[in-house]
Amino acid sequence: MKQRLDQEVYYKKPGTFFRSIGTVLQFTPIPGHLKNKANQKNYKFSTTDTEKITNWLLENTEFTIFPLTDNFIIEKDLIERYCPLLNHTYNPLKLEELQWDREKCRSIARGG
Repeated sequence: MKQRLDQEVYYKKPGTFFRSIGTVLQFTPIPGHLKNKANQKNYKFSTTDTEKITNWLLENTEFTIFPLTDNFIIEKDLIERYCPLLNHTYNPLKLEELQWDREKCRSIARGG
């Protein structure tokens, strides 16, 4: 559980939720940092912007933590049932605007 919080709130590793929040808050990734990288999706924000996004998350979100033994297998079912706005994988009601904004961020990070 700590690993997931580190990933999605403190950005210790790339996290989809974190990138979506940063995108919604209109932060842009570091230009060109994905150029010539194998993974062209996991864009990053500057250290300053990452700190601002983290602070925003800590000030504006609440978390409920409970232990799981199935390695997040339940996540798919929860996303399909509750359709959280920032989840695009498995979400039947995913926001096209968010998809476009995330693609724009990827383009910036690729140097395009």
